[in-house]
Amino acid sequence: MTPSSAPPKVPSSVSCNAAPGTPVKLVCNSGANHLLDREERAIAELLTRFKNLISLVAEPAQDGATLEVAAAQSFQMEVETNALVQASEDLLRLTRELKEMWLFGPLREIGEGEGEGSMDEDSKKVGEMINELLKRGDESRGG
Repeated sequence: MTPSSAPPKVPSSVSCNAAPGTPVKLVCNSGANHLLDREERAIAELLTRFKNLISLVAEPAQDGATLEVAAAQSFQMEVETNALVQASEDLLRLTRELKEMWLFGPLREIGEGEGEGSMDEDSKKVGEMINELLKRGDESRGG
């Protein structure tokens, strides 16, 4: 690699497990890397199966084609069609998982989310402060 074509480096301000100066190609989150790999594989499989199916359909019929040849081609087309449907389902499954992660967030590990108790306490304090402000407002209007 020439210096001008070197991959960009991870800045020291980025918070991940990569050391500063590590090429950006190393993704910080292995879960995101896994999801991207799944997406790329699903799309590649989808395109490959579609290309195979189109090439089977576009193949000219042979003049002396026997019943066995026609049956074999029909079977090949059925296999490719089923694989195309399976690849589509895999891609849809991935999008559903991404939507679930977006809506509900990833599952927590043991010990994560222990700050929720303090969050509940803080929300109670905020509620009490709002009630006090409302009482003061009522007293100043009625008083």
